[in-house]
Amino acid sequence: MTLEERLDALYAKVKKTHCTKGCTKCCGPVPMMGVEAKRLGLKQNYTKWDKDFRCQFASEDGCSVYENRPFVCRVFGTDTTSPISCPINKHLPVPHTEDDIIALMKEYMNLIIEEDEMSTFDRDTDLYKAMQEYERKIGWKKDKPKPALAE
Repeated sequence: MTLEERLDALYAKVKKTHCTKGCTKCCGPVPMMGVEAKRLGLKQNYTKWDKDFRCQFASEDGCSVYENRPFVCRVFGTDTTSPISCPINKHLPVPHTEDDIIALMKEYMNLIIEEDEMSTFDRDTDLYKAMQEYERKIGWKKDKPKPALAE
């Protein structure tokens, strides 16, 4: 099986969620494999974002590339315990357990290694910063309080 065929087989394992029509609350900057980027016509392994850190494919109608969305988008909101849980919990119950998500993510990471792509996260600090800011903006990431200075 080719890498693309195995990626499609992984996609088939991700159970569907029932998002609110038009919701793009979780649509921030999206890292992805090279294969996925090519499917979307991107030159880089991540989506671009606007001044509000929204994915370039987010629209008032929802995701404009929904059928071809990357793995990260497909698993978002499919469980309640991991960092990929729905920020507004509009589609409970969710179809996956945390163990399911871990297994799916491991499989995806193995495909990334096979593709021989360095992690987009590791090589693109602008993407990393944008993702951190987006997580803070929607309440996933809380700034840690600064420790009190010793007197």
